[in-house]
Amino acid sequence: MNKTNVEEIVMWLNKCNASKVEPWLWDFKNELLKNHDTAQNENAIIRIFEWYMDKDVKYKLGETEETSLAKSIYSLLWNIEVDVLEKKRLDMDVMNSFWITYKQGIYLRYGEKYHKWKDGKINADAFSSLIESYSTYSRVNELFLCFAELTHTIGNFTVEPKGFNTGRKGNDYWDHALCLLRETEPLGHCFKHYVDKYFMTQYVYSDYTVASLYGKEAWKIALPSDIEMQDFLTLVCDKIEKRGKHMIRKICEKIIENDMIFQRKPQEWFFYNDIMNDSNATLNFVDKSI
Repeated sequence: MNKTNVEEIVMWLNKCNASKVEPWLWDFKNELLKNHDTAQNENAIIRIFEWYMDKDVKYKLGETEETSLAKSIYSLLWNIEVDVLEKKRLDMDVMNSFWITYKQGIYLRYGEKYHKWKDGKINADAFSSLIESYSTYSRVNELFLCFAELTHTIGNFTVEPKGFNTGRKGNDYWDHALCLLRETEPLGHCFKHYVDKYFMTQYVYSDYTVASLYGKEAWKIALPSDIEMQDFLTLVCDKIEKRGKHMIRKICEKIIENDMIFQRKPQEWFFYNDIMNDSNATLNFVDKSI
């Protein structure tokens, strides 16, 4: 256990405690702010669009899942040397993509197509238009607000074999990605180990076959109703938050087990008792009978 990495995590958890922010809901875009006294937009969807447009202005260049704090968490939870992550010998990834899903929702509901990239650069005009038209797209925005809040939290981050993030291309739904991972060498033969180690049990059945998040090929075949879209988003948000809670519980346990002495002990954090006793922080296999 690298003490420097643990210290970074504890400083973060102390900050969450002082701010009364539950750490599994911490937006890792905060880690990319050039000035940490700068406030992000309170609206989670607009916050994402502003991040896309303001990289290298308000925000530092980089990805939320590759921040120093995220790497320290991976190192502590999964015994990965930070040097391995720094040299990108593993991919660090957001499991369920907000943008891929959101743009599909806008297209299916309103018939409007938006593209993230234009001429090799972020399509600022597209995101400016989405912000200006926020109320016009209120039906989709209301559905996606919770997903926007959770997409850049720790429960939606993972590591994968090098090259997989690029190789998954548009398969930015984690059930599709797990199916691809199961077929990827050399991971395929140790898929069960991957699922267990990286806290993926709530995405699979007890026989480790992958459970579908959405039955219509991730909305590519038929226009979903608002109810179907809400069911998908509710399911994904629930899985992200539960996994995040589980990860914070494991972090607390590791700090206590290793008798790490810091200014504030985990038991003094406002969220500690809740997270240690919360049944939602325990991950279970998907029930086939449901």
